[in-house]
Amino acid sequence: MGYESVYTPPSWSAGTFSPPASNTYDLGSTSAEWRALYLGEGASSGAYFGTDQHARVYSDGTDLIVALSSGNIDITGADLSIAATKKFYLDGGTD
Repeated sequence: MGYESVYTPPSWSAGTFSPPASNTYDLGSTSAEWRALYLGEGASSGAYFGTDQHARVYSDGTDLIVALSSGNIDITGADLSIAATKKFYLDGGTD
């Protein structure tokens, strides 16, 4: 008795390209990377991350913005370097 593989292709709907199952398929691999990804700008654009898409990176046309609806931004495994000719601002929090 042979093995039959069932493949469900990604779908196009209203301008959105979606995989047939959530958190199941990859775009590229460690040995076959995509060269570039071009995304639009504005409040509804960007790259979303996390199972509930709580993290987003996008451009407003001038700045690169990292937005979180929950959690923290952690920088691990490397130094953080800011060019001496650039300014660095910290917005004061309540903690």
